[in-house]
Amino acid sequence: MVTLRANELSGTPDTEITTANSAAGGDAFTAVSGGPLYTADGREGGGGAYLPGFGIGGYSVLEWSGLGDGPVAVRAFVRLDDPDGFSQDVAIRIGAAQVRLTTGFGSGVVVETDEDTTVLAPATAIPFGTWMRIEATAAGDRFTGRVFFDASSDRPSCSGVITRSDTFTTVGAAGRRAHLDQLLVADAPWPVGLLRVQSCGGPPGTEPVAGNSSYGDAWGAVDAGITYTADGYAGPGLRLPGGATARGVAWNSGFALGDFAVRGHLRRDEGAEDGHVAWANTGGGVFLTSGGGLSWAGLELPAGAVPAGEWVRVEVRRSAGVGHLEVFGDPQATTPTAAASGMVPTDLQPQWWWERYGTGGITWDELALADTGDRIGPITLPEHPGYTGFGLPMFAT
Repeated sequence: MVTLRANELSGTPDTEITTANSAAGGDAFTAVSGGPLYTADGREGGGGAYLPGFGIGGYSVLEWSGLGDGPVAVRAFVRLDDPDGFSQDVAIRIGAAQVRLTTGFGSGVVVETDEDTTVLAPATAIPFGTWMRIEATAAGDRFTGRVFFDASSDRPSCSGVITRSDTFTTVGAAGRRAHLDQLLVADAPWPVGLLRVQSCGGPPGTEPVAGNSSYGDAWGAVDAGITYTADGYAGPGLRLPGGATARGVAWNSGFALGDFAVRGHLRRDEGAEDGHVAWANTGGGVFLTSGGGLSWAGLELPAGAVPAGEWVRVEVRRSAGVGHLEVFGDPQATTPTAAASGMVPTDLQPQWWWERYGTGGITWDELALADTGDRIGPITLPEHPGYTGFGLPMFAT
């Protein structure tokens, strides 16, 4: 996947969102109506948006235009607060097709176009006062909607497919008396998912910035001294110099994971044979060892697992207390060239740092974090069927 548009909805609380000030949260919206407001009540304790709607049946709307009519995937987090006799409504739209959650006098969870409506769940099934996730995809004449009543789940609570006939020109969200956060659009026919994903696609020589979602899910923390480089695995990458000071970028809020998986493409410099290349609370760091070995949480891979100057794919995951450390010498392969498994600490994982500490530098590219212990798998490159562009990963199934 490639991120086409993304916005973290970061702005001064109680300020009305406009096309101009929406750029503070990522890609500026091309159209805003109905008086949506910034809030301090977002999904991860930071900014978000409140869609008040207006009049009888009026909606607050945030949308992007100019995306063409190719395959597209939209992800958003939404919340409807406790019902008090008034209808609440929120929809994720791709052209005239939408996934809509509505209460009060509404039909519940539906996927619909101008010509057709399919009810996926009754209004009584919608949980109030909790963040949910909506995933919508459009490819050809198929529109698919998935709703996750538990925003952190990898299994939809309900889903449905309908036929669409329009050529969409806009993508966005609409609602009344609804909360919205972390709206993201990508160029693929499969769901974006809960996962944190980063293409590391910034301009070479510039430094990544915390909160910038232009290249995937925004980093929560960024240390000084890290730069984008032109020679990543799939376009630009993220260069982390070696040294006695740890430097990294982190996803460090919004989750506390039991099972999890991370995936990154790694190239180490000649002489980079010690210190960590990633860091987490549970199990500590992922460490380079002599000759290009790798270790994590007591799991050890031998020298040569990560050859100097060559790209490999690294997957670290935990499922039901069992850890897996895997390196794929061919980053597109489905079978690892070096792997170790065993029991690892089971403390909840609240953050993940892609971080370098030690002699010699490294480069990371095409990074992902999942909330299950399943292997994430390779991205799709131009020489492989199904290529849609560099950026967010295609996940193995």
